[in-house]
Amino acid sequence: MQQIPKHEQHLYLQLCATMGRSYCLHTPEAIGTALRRGLNTVDHPHRGGPFYLLMPMNTQAQTVHDFNLDQLPTGAPPSLGAAADGGAFGAAAQALQSAERVVVRLGGGARKAGPQILSLLDRVDGLALVSPIVTGLIPDNHPRNMSVGGSKGSISGNWAMDEADLLIAIGTRSVCQSDSSRTGYPKVQHVININTDLEAATHYAKTTALLGDAGPTIEKFLEYLDAHGVANAESESAWMQEGRRQRQAWNDFKTQRYQTPCLHDAVWQKSVLTQPAAIKIATDWARERDAVCFFDAGDVQANGFQVAEDDRLGRTFTDTGASYMGFAVSALLATSMASEPFYGLAITGDGSFTMNPQILIDGVQHGATGCILLLDNRRMGAISGLQDAQYGAEHGTSDQVVVDYPAWAESIRGVGVFRGGETPHSLQAALTQAIHYKGLSLIHLPVYYGSDPLGNLGAYGRWNVGNWCDAAQALRQDIGL
Repeated sequence: MQQIPKHEQHLYLQLCATMGRSYCLHTPEAIGTALRRGLNTVDHPHRGGPFYLLMPMNTQAQTVHDFNLDQLPTGAPPSLGAAADGGAFGAAAQALQSAERVVVRLGGGARKAGPQILSLLDRVDGLALVSPIVTGLIPDNHPRNMSVGGSKGSISGNWAMDEADLLIAIGTRSVCQSDSSRTGYPKVQHVININTDLEAATHYAKTTALLGDAGPTIEKFLEYLDAHGVANAESESAWMQEGRRQRQAWNDFKTQRYQTPCLHDAVWQKSVLTQPAAIKIATDWARERDAVCFFDAGDVQANGFQVAEDDRLGRTFTDTGASYMGFAVSALLATSMASEPFYGLAITGDGSFTMNPQILIDGVQHGATGCILLLDNRRMGAISGLQDAQYGAEHGTSDQVVVDYPAWAESIRGVGVFRGGETPHSLQAALTQAIHYKGLSLIHLPVYYGSDPLGNLGAYGRWNVGNWCDAAQALRQDIGL
């Protein structure tokens, strides 16, 4: 019904087509074609996405006479299956035999291949890096799990990236933050890339691409290694031993911050919880109760996937790669529609929540069951951190406007509102109050922002942004991967 103020046809179709696959229902009889294209997009076995179906007003009101129901689509599109060999398995095996330090990067396309990946890690003496969207694909405490790596990675994850001489990339797009703007693997001499997308599979130079579904492809590759007598890796190589030490260093580093959960904050003028401590308390609480955590964009997101200690997939969801502000709180609406009921905990910052407070109304209207944990540092913490890292100063990322978030939530009848306080005990008490509330609730929690290193988990990679881009770009050219 609404119009873009420009005299051209199908402007909304052009707009939606830029964002993803789209279709305009020009005539009612085209509904079968529209739904088939939508089904193939939304239920794509490897890279599902949104589908925009535009229905003009003059088409909506029409009746389709004698419509054949056989035109309506059924079933899901088939998966790609295992990669074809064509000499690629031999080239990959040869590269493995000459490598000493193998790192295995796991992306969203590896989601269904957990058992095969565990077998592969042992077979090639690999150390794993998990992307934030698949924490729990292999248990957090697995001895080969180096945690997250990249621009906002971990001590152990970024050490493995820096020292590896062979990369096995599985189901990952290798976007800038995941590989430190293509500088994350300075010593890698060869890449084995398993992906269903040709562009992603050939992202790096010096690559042997295995174009296929992760699980079946790994199974087929392991069979090839066995059939051609490629030796098994040592169970406790020097690479594995050093990986254990680095992972322990990361665990100790996090524990030190959890043991100092509160710091004095200049804005709040009192001692409040740090974000790492608050997120640790919240995720532990959620895991004990089998609740699902959603992390919003920004500082909450970055600290969240560093803190997460998932033992299986589905414990946490984070929107890295797009970083939509308001993603987490909006996701709570899923609790009112899921075929299997669950309790959701949306961990958000004050900035992200302000982008999408509509959930307070929609959540009550549609019966959402969950809690919004609002970590309020009175600023855009992630941007402040980037500015401070690049320029040694912050600008325009905070203001003097005081927002009473509990009063905002209390103004909407049906939302339970609780104060998180300033201590671990008070936050745990508020979370317990929230889960006993029938419906949607919000916990307001002031959190620390400042220069004290105990107040955050830090960054361990590079990112080609701002005034350090010349150095990052030079390193990228020198590596040539």
